[in-house]
Amino acid sequence: MKFVSFDIENMFAYNGTCSVDLSETQDGERNIVLIKGRNGAGKTSLLNSAKLLFAGAQDESLRRVGFSRTALTDKQYVLGQPGRWSGVFNKTARQQGHNRASVSLCWTEGGVVHRARRTFVGQKSFSAYSELVEFGPVSSPLDGNAAEDALQAMLPRELVPFFFFDGEQVQSLADAEIGREAGEIERLLGLHFVAHLIDKVNDDANRRSRARLPVDVMKSVVEAENAAREARANEAVQARARVAAEEELLDLEARRARLDGERQRLRSGTLSESEAKRFHDRLEVLATQRQTLADELAERLPLEIVFRTQPHLVDEAFAVLDRQTTADASLAGRLHAELPAMTVRSLTTIEDPVTLNAKQQTDLQNDIRESLRTLGVVSGDQHPVLASLSAKKTKALRDRFLVWRSRGAADFAEERAQLRRMRELVTETRRLRKELDEAELSTDEARARYEEITAEITRIGEAIRDAMQRSAKALVDEKGFAHEAVGHDERAVQEMKEYKVSMELDEGYRFALRAKRALERYLELRRSRIRQSVEDRVNQKVAILLAPSELVKSVRLDGQFIMSYFDQDGEEVSRHSISAGMRQLIAMSMLWALKEEAARSIPVIVDTPLGRIDSTNRNLLMRDYFPEAGAPLILLPTDTEFTEIADDLLGEHIRRRYRIDNEGGETAKLMPVEL
Repeated sequence: MKFVSFDIENMFAYNGTCSVDLSETQDGERNIVLIKGRNGAGKTSLLNSAKLLFAGAQDESLRRVGFSRTALTDKQYVLGQPGRWSGVFNKTARQQGHNRASVSLCWTEGGVVHRARRTFVGQKSFSAYSELVEFGPVSSPLDGNAAEDALQAMLPRELVPFFFFDGEQVQSLADAEIGREAGEIERLLGLHFVAHLIDKVNDDANRRSRARLPVDVMKSVVEAENAAREARANEAVQARARVAAEEELLDLEARRARLDGERQRLRSGTLSESEAKRFHDRLEVLATQRQTLADELAERLPLEIVFRTQPHLVDEAFAVLDRQTTADASLAGRLHAELPAMTVRSLTTIEDPVTLNAKQQTDLQNDIRESLRTLGVVSGDQHPVLASLSAKKTKALRDRFLVWRSRGAADFAEERAQLRRMRELVTETRRLRKELDEAELSTDEARARYEEITAEITRIGEAIRDAMQRSAKALVDEKGFAHEAVGHDERAVQEMKEYKVSMELDEGYRFALRAKRALERYLELRRSRIRQSVEDRVNQKVAILLAPSELVKSVRLDGQFIMSYFDQDGEEVSRHSISAGMRQLIAMSMLWALKEEAARSIPVIVDTPLGRIDSTNRNLLMRDYFPEAGAPLILLPTDTEFTEIADDLLGEHIRRRYRIDNEGGETAKLMPVEL
């Protein structure tokens, strides 16, 4: 395969047809196409177009846009949703009457030009759309399901993130703690078909084994297996929700970091050293006062707040305790013992006497005793609620309530004053910080932009908290469904246990089991060998990209391809002690190793390629990683990422350069730049 071009027509930010020339990128060392553009010019549109070509609008990760927790529907994603998402169709092209948007990849194979193309056609004034896929020789391409299957064989949609990615987001590969990429990695490395075959053989074994089961047992087994399948389906749903939330979280954090950097750049640093010191000294004093006040409130309020704020409950509790400690216990006992019977007897002596049967007499006496208890006249030494307390402890509790009763209002007034003071300290701190920020903003325009960015960062912070909560909930639910599925599996096994000997008499069942075990041994052996090969490759790349670091010197992969990190002494390093930039380098090492192991010929596209990487490691990436990362490799940096120094380091590997021109945000064009 020799790649020819990557083409976009009327899609996202691109109006008209734009083509990236990929020819000659697989010949020799000039494998890189460099496409520069400012933020918002259309770099991410190029990346998303490539994802859309292979994944289609059905891919949920593509349809998760903005800060919302829910993905757009296919229709909303393609046609747009007012106020949230503009859609796949370029806005300017739509206004000009164009109703087609497409993305395609062209290559030659055996001298024949091939093309993979996905086209969206707007219908009925863009109230509906159709999606068309073509694949194969341009003169006689496949279409429909056949084309979709061929496209998925070239690059399955779950593997798209390995080839088209944002440099700042790949650290999710390094952050994985529970094997979220294991399935995708196995498919990338050609192991997926073995697992699929094992499932098929297992299904056949189960079908044969059940032929000897009684009908009622068969019904119970099927019900248990159906319940297990449903639990695993729910587990998969929660796993996808967790992964989506984690990816959204990484995206939000990257956006917040970029905005925070822009906000810091707006500050001109015009304050004098003495003025700045005055602000910071006052902020330190306020912080100390807040901490002292917080400690006092934390010590007092949690234990006594209910007694400060509910005086009527304090009064009622005190009354019960007071009666308990001052009442004549012997009198209370006599009342409970004698009053009910005396009342019954008195009914027979009144004029027009009342005669009760035995049950009525018992009920009346019980009602009288209950009335006495309600009024606080309790037979015995203790109120039922206080039965476990000694007389001494009851008196101490009564004295404590007496203090709350007499001092509650005054104490609460004092604590309210402390809370008001805390609010004043917080307000003053915020005011000083705002004044400090505004004092270093030199123009009204900068001040307005600063406030706009601050508001946006606040919204992103709320979205980050929401994503973290959703991720945590999905993880708990995922584990819960996994446990539930295991329980149903065990129930099915238990149901069949009694008939196991009979089932094993079936020759076909025994053969299927032998085939399944052989395939499982083969899969484990292949996985072990590939895992070791990938681990060796990763460590080769880590030795290159993390050479200046003393923190991480090697990586190990477990059976699920989860990475653990080790320093030069072989001691394990916590992933939480590794910076975001270093995790990005580790993730790129993994992607580099996986691509070599998979030996799959697909262009690689990297948006924001240098992300949070410092200058030393940027040089390593440009010198060692990018020349090997893809053939072709399309890099989408901002002007500030790729300086003249970067161009010099990477220059001999760059086959073509483009600049994105986009005046109004909806008219992006690719402009060739002379080498």
